[in-house]
Amino acid sequence: MNLGKKLIAARHAKRMTQAQIAEKLGVTVQAVSQWEKDRTIPGTANMRKLMGLLDIDLDANMSSLDQGVNIGINVSAPLIKEFPTIFFAEGEQDVTEDDWLDWDEMPFGKPVERLTINWEPIGNIFAITVKDMSMAPDFIEGDYLIIDSGMKVRPGALAFVQTRDPSFDSFLRKVRLTGMSDDGKRVMEIVPLNPDYPTLKGTEGIDFTITGGLREHRRVFKPA
Repeated sequence: MNLGKKLIAARHAKRMTQAQIAEKLGVTVQAVSQWEKDRTIPGTANMRKLMGLLDIDLDANMSSLDQGVNIGINVSAPLIKEFPTIFFAEGEQDVTEDDWLDWDEMPFGKPVERLTINWEPIGNIFAITVKDMSMAPDFIEGDYLIIDSGMKVRPGALAFVQTRDPSFDSFLRKVRLTGMSDDGKRVMEIVPLNPDYPTLKGTEGIDFTITGGLREHRRVFKPA
């Protein structure tokens, strides 16, 4: 039995949902879904937590091949030229236990370029290029950003954000928590590092959606 099937069987035996597992481990539901579908594997720390939480024996030092996990789609990040609004369908984002679509199966076609990574993704990953100076001086035009959708973004972290209708803009920003709404949603400021650009304020899931967290930043210097 491969890792994904072991996790599913153990979770069902404990009568737990993917959301409950995610909350206990401090990861997203998408990350748990990826593990159970054998798309990615948990890191060593999360593997040990899963063993204790689900009362199962797993070798935390096993490689992805030993676990029977197919991580071929996650060894490189597709470079998305124009970030799509596919995460919004009638104002809703896929935050259920259903898996995200593979990037290679997106309706706008396969990316023409992929960036190789040497770390273990938590969820689906994608890459974008910086288009303006809103995050200068740390991030400038032409930089590559690799985003991991499985990261649980906390206040103070850098997140990839999509605004809601009418603009559907998408960008990297620092997240600042300012409070909670009456229905338990996070009220936040989406802050650019460059003070010449505006700070956005709103409620997560209503005014904007956090798609993932920044995992890697790359810069290619042009020859003189």
